[in-house]
Amino acid sequence: MTSRPRSMSGAAALRVVSVRLRAVIAAVQGFAGVGPGDVTTGAVSIDKIVRKEKTLYRASQGVTVILHRPENAGQMITAAVAAGATGTNGPNFFPGNPEAAYNSTLIAAFDQAKGKASALATRAGAILGPALTIQEGAEVLPEAPERAARGPRGAAAEPSPPTKPGASTVTATVRVVFALQ
Repeated sequence: MTSRPRSMSGAAALRVVSVRLRAVIAAVQGFAGVGPGDVTTGAVSIDKIVRKEKTLYRASQGVTVILHRPENAGQMITAAVAAGATGTNGPNFFPGNPEAAYNSTLIAAFDQAKGKASALATRAGAILGPALTIQEGAEVLPEAPERAARGPRGAAAEPSPPTKPGASTVTATVRVVFALQ
Protein backbone atom coordinates (compact mmCIF):
# COMPACT_ATOMS: atom_id res chain seq x y z
CA MET A 1 0.00 0.00 0.00
CA THR A 2 1.41 3.41 -0.87
CA SER A 3 0.44 6.94 0.03
CA ARG A 4 1.50 9.71 -2.34
CA PRO A 5 1.03 13.01 -0.52
CA ARG A 6 1.72 16.21 -2.47
CA SER A 7 3.54 18.40 0.04
CA MET A 8 3.99 16.60 3.33
CA SER A 9 6.94 15.78 5.49
CA GLY A 10 8.15 12.19 5.73
CA ALA A 11 6.49 11.91 9.15
CA ALA A 12 3.18 13.15 7.74
CA ALA A 13 3.36 10.67 4.87
CA LEU A 14 4.02 7.89 7.38
CA ARG A 15 1.00 8.95 9.45
CA VAL A 16 -1.23 8.80 6.36
CA VAL A 17 -0.05 5.32 5.39
CA SER A 18 -0.38 4.17 9.02
CA VAL A 19 -4.04 5.22 9.17
CA ARG A 20 -4.76 3.49 5.87
CA LEU A 21 -2.90 0.34 6.92
CA ARG A 22 -4.88 0.13 10.17
CA ALA A 23 -8.09 0.20 8.12
CA VAL A 24 -6.77 -2.52 5.77
CA ILE A 25 -5.71 -4.70 8.70
CA ALA A 26 -9.13 -4.31 10.33
CA ALA A 27 -10.84 -5.25 7.05
CA VAL A 28 -8.81 -8.41 6.47
CA GLN A 29 -8.76 -9.56 10.11
CA GLY A 30 -12.55 -9.60 10.14
CA PHE A 31 -12.67 -11.61 6.92
CA ALA A 32 -13.95 -15.19 7.07
CA GLY A 33 -11.03 -17.56 6.63
CA VAL A 34 -8.44 -15.39 8.40
CA GLY A 35 -7.44 -16.75 11.78
CA PRO A 36 -5.44 -15.41 14.71
CA GLY A 37 -1.85 -14.77 13.66
CA ASP A 38 -2.67 -14.82 9.94
CA VAL A 39 -2.03 -11.08 9.43
CA THR A 40 1.53 -9.76 9.60
CA THR A 41 2.96 -6.40 8.65
CA GLY A 42 5.99 -6.03 6.45
CA ALA A 43 8.66 -3.49 5.63
CA VAL A 44 8.03 0.21 6.15
CA SER A 45 9.60 2.69 3.76
CA ILE A 46 9.62 6.44 3.29
CA ASP A 47 11.01 7.74 0.01
CA LYS A 48 12.03 11.34 -0.64
CA ILE A 49 11.23 12.37 -4.21
CA VAL A 50 12.37 15.66 -5.74
CA ARG A 51 10.46 16.86 -8.80
CA LYS A 52 11.05 20.28 -10.31
CA GLU A 53 12.62 21.57 -7.10
CA LYS A 54 9.65 20.33 -5.09
CA THR A 55 10.23 17.69 -2.43
CA LEU A 56 7.60 15.00 -2.04
CA TYR A 57 7.48 12.02 0.30
CA ARG A 58 6.02 8.63 -0.38
CA ALA A 59 5.48 6.21 2.48
CA SER A 60 4.55 2.57 2.15
CA GLN A 61 4.01 -0.43 4.35
CA GLY A 62 2.95 -3.93 3.46
CA VAL A 63 0.75 -6.51 5.07
CA THR A 64 0.70 -10.26 4.45
CA VAL A 65 -2.47 -12.27 5.02
CA ILE A 66 -2.89 -16.03 5.16
CA LEU A 67 -6.39 -16.88 4.01
CA HIS A 68 -7.59 -20.38 4.83
CA ARG A 69 -10.39 -20.18 2.28
CA PRO A 70 -8.49 -19.50 -0.96
CA GLU A 71 -11.68 -19.37 -3.01
CA ASN A 72 -12.39 -16.05 -1.22
CA ALA A 73 -9.08 -14.39 -2.19
CA GLY A 74 -10.70 -12.12 -4.78
CA GLN A 75 -13.24 -10.86 -2.25
CA MET A 76 -10.45 -10.22 0.25
CA ILE A 77 -8.49 -8.19 -2.31
CA THR A 78 -11.62 -6.14 -3.01
CA ALA A 79 -12.16 -5.57 0.73
CA ALA A 80 -8.52 -4.51 1.21
CA VAL A 81 -8.69 -2.03 -1.67
CA ALA A 82 -11.98 -0.64 -0.34
CA ALA A 83 -10.29 -0.18 3.05
CA GLY A 84 -7.43 1.82 1.53
CA ALA A 85 -4.88 -0.55 0.03
CA THR A 86 -3.42 0.95 -3.13
CA GLY A 87 -1.88 -2.22 -4.51
CA THR A 88 -1.80 -5.96 -4.05
CA ASN A 89 0.70 -8.71 -4.69
CA GLY A 90 -0.75 -12.17 -4.93
CA PRO A 91 -2.52 -14.33 -4.15
CA ASN A 92 0.01 -17.13 -3.84
CA PHE A 93 -1.33 -20.60 -3.14
CA PHE A 94 0.40 -23.21 -0.97
CA PRO A 95 -0.74 -26.45 0.67
CA GLY A 96 -2.87 -25.78 3.75
CA ASN A 97 -0.64 -28.03 5.83
CA PRO A 98 2.80 -28.01 4.18
CA GLU A 99 4.34 -30.22 6.88
CA ALA A 100 1.76 -32.99 6.40
CA ALA A 101 2.10 -32.72 2.61
CA TYR A 102 5.88 -32.98 2.89
CA ASN A 103 5.79 -35.90 5.34
CA SER A 104 3.45 -37.84 3.06
CA THR A 105 5.68 -37.12 0.07
CA LEU A 106 8.79 -38.06 2.05
CA ILE A 107 7.36 -41.46 2.95
CA ALA A 108 6.38 -42.05 -0.68
CA ALA A 109 9.90 -41.06 -1.80
CA PHE A 110 11.46 -43.48 0.68
CA ASP A 111 9.15 -46.30 -0.42
CA GLN A 112 10.02 -45.59 -4.05
CA ALA A 113 13.77 -45.59 -3.29
CA LYS A 114 13.44 -48.85 -1.35
CA GLY A 115 11.46 -50.48 -4.16
CA LYS A 116 14.08 -49.52 -6.76
CA ALA A 117 16.93 -50.62 -4.49
CA SER A 118 15.20 -53.95 -3.86
CA ALA A 119 14.76 -54.55 -7.60
CA LEU A 120 18.43 -53.76 -8.21
CA ALA A 121 19.54 -56.00 -5.31
CA THR A 122 17.47 -58.86 -6.71
CA ARG A 123 18.96 -58.28 -10.16
CA ALA A 124 22.43 -58.44 -8.58
CA GLY A 125 21.56 -61.73 -6.85
CA ALA A 126 21.42 -60.23 -3.36
CA ILE A 127 18.80 -59.41 -0.79
CA LEU A 128 18.16 -55.84 0.27
CA GLY A 129 19.19 -55.28 3.87
CA PRO A 130 18.38 -52.46 6.29
CA ALA A 131 18.91 -48.79 5.53
CA LEU A 132 22.36 -47.69 6.68
CA THR A 133 22.04 -43.95 6.03
CA ILE A 134 19.15 -41.69 5.06
CA GLN A 135 19.39 -38.08 3.86
CA GLU A 136 16.40 -35.96 2.92
CA GLY A 137 15.58 -32.57 1.41
CA ALA A 138 12.36 -30.74 0.58
CA GLU A 139 10.68 -28.06 -1.45
CA VAL A 140 7.05 -26.90 -1.54
CA LEU A 141 6.17 -24.70 -4.53
CA PRO A 142 2.95 -23.47 -6.06
CA GLU A 143 2.72 -24.90 -9.58
CA ALA A 144 1.22 -21.83 -11.20
CA PRO A 145 1.06 -18.86 -8.83
CA GLU A 146 -1.40 -16.16 -9.77
CA ARG A 147 0.16 -13.02 -11.24
CA ALA A 148 0.26 -9.97 -9.03
CA ALA A 149 -2.95 -7.98 -9.16
CA ARG A 150 -2.56 -4.21 -9.07
CA GLY A 151 -5.39 -1.78 -9.26
CA PRO A 152 -6.07 1.85 -8.58
CA ARG A 153 -7.79 2.97 -5.45
CA GLY A 154 -11.52 2.96 -5.93
CA ALA A 155 -11.49 -0.34 -7.80
CA ALA A 156 -13.73 -1.78 -5.08
CA ALA A 157 -16.79 -0.83 -7.14
CA GLU A 158 -15.73 -3.45 -9.67
CA PRO A 159 -16.55 -7.11 -9.11
CA SER A 160 -14.04 -9.06 -7.06
CA PRO A 161 -11.26 -10.60 -9.14
CA PRO A 162 -11.80 -14.31 -9.68
CA THR A 163 -9.34 -16.63 -7.98
CA LYS A 164 -8.90 -20.33 -8.38
CA PRO A 165 -6.31 -22.17 -6.31
CA GLY A 166 -3.92 -24.17 -8.44
CA ALA A 167 -2.07 -27.34 -7.63
CA SER A 168 1.11 -27.29 -5.60
CA THR A 169 4.15 -29.44 -6.07
CA VAL A 170 5.73 -30.98 -3.00
CA THR A 171 9.11 -32.52 -3.68
CA ALA A 172 10.98 -34.76 -1.27
CA THR A 173 14.43 -36.04 -2.10
CA VAL A 174 15.64 -39.13 -0.26
CA ARG A 175 19.12 -40.60 -0.54
CA VAL A 176 19.20 -43.99 1.13
CA VAL A 177 22.13 -46.40 1.41
CA PHE A 178 20.95 -49.96 2.03
CA ALA A 179 23.02 -52.93 3.10
CA LEU A 180 23.12 -55.91 0.78
CA GLN A 181 22.88 -59.43 2.18
